[in-house]
Amino acid sequence: MGAAAITAAVLLIAAAGPREAIAGSVKGKVEATKEFKEYLDKNLNEFLKEKEDYYWLIENGVLPIQPPSLDWTSEILVTVMNPASAPSTGGIETDDIKGAVMKPGVIVISPKTTVKFKNEDPFIHSLYSPELGHSFDPEILTSRQLRQVQFLNPGVYTIRCKMTPHLEGIVIVDPAVMTYKTLAADLTFLIENLPPGKYQLKVYYKSHEIGSQDVEIVDEKPVEVLIKLSPPGKAEAAGKAKEGTEAKPEEKKEGTEDAAEEEAGKDAKGKKKGKK
Repeated sequence: MGAAAITAAVLLIAAAGPREAIAGSVKGKVEATKEFKEYLDKNLNEFLKEKEDYYWLIENGVLPIQPPSLDWTSEILVTVMNPASAPSTGGIETDDIKGAVMKPGVIVISPKTTVKFKNEDPFIHSLYSPELGHSFDPEILTSRQLRQVQFLNPGVYTIRCKMTPHLEGIVIVDPAVMTYKTLAADLTFLIENLPPGKYQLKVYYKSHEIGSQDVEIVDEKPVEVLIKLSPPGKAEAAGKAKEGTEAKPEEKKEGTEDAAEEEAGKDAKGKKKGKK
């Protein structure tokens, strides 16, 4: 190969640039179990009983008093958890208010993330968070106006409105979260651009965990999952039981060693008494 050909080959390689890193994806669907549907029905009935006297705080002349939205899928979120890969600093997220409903109804973010709450309604809102106190006091938010709030510490924060008391949004701050996705109308979700590694998918309904699934990305081929949704208490108990099972061998080992040492002490004491 001549010098000109070698030079041309080098130029072609340089032009091509470095090879892009492998990025995989998770293609999934959630399935509501019978128990979860019963839980939703019970919650909805309790909500309607409490809120049957009003939808708006007062008749506002813009929209009539009407029942709340029954779309529970807007309050479900699928998150990707991996403490090692999660961002160390927060970014910026946007949460819109349309029809006096927070969309999405729940978001999961890393600490120090700033959330922009945008009023897409033709009337005013007055958002606040009981958990944040004076750092998120009620403040008038006119139509098309933004309000920015930074969430510094891990925890669960409820977003309410003085003007439309039924409005509720949930912000979960978790240092292990990488990203999240809302559900499509057919209960499916697609999470892309995940580097190779092991992850845990967690599904939230409002502030409650209702399902989880471990996944591993090895190449560009999409990983397909089906996550069955359980009532909050059952799903959270299952997660704690799993954590407890993983810790059991170590606890058992420590207990066995302590018992063995105690038994050895008793035997030695008995032999000493026998010699006397």
